[in-house]
Amino acid sequence: MHPADYLTKVVVSGKSSKELKVSEIMTKEEVLKTVSPADTVLAAMKLMIDYNFRHVPVVSLRGGARGCSRWSACA
Repeated sequence: MHPADYLTKVVVSGKSSKELKVSEIMTKEEVLKTVSPADTVLAAMKLMIDYNFRHVPVVSLRGGARGCSRWSACA
């Protein structure tokens, strides 16, 4: 979770981080966008720009998590 996510989702909710579950603030599956290790950096950057994401999960073709690409690593 990025510090900006904490401010915009946890603090604004008025709940304590001790009681708030990750599922309440995470990006929902229907909104989530991913890239594969074979995708280009340009493709990852386009997703981040188009959807205003700071990070994009990198998943294998079988759906397993492989890592995370972040905007600062691409810029």
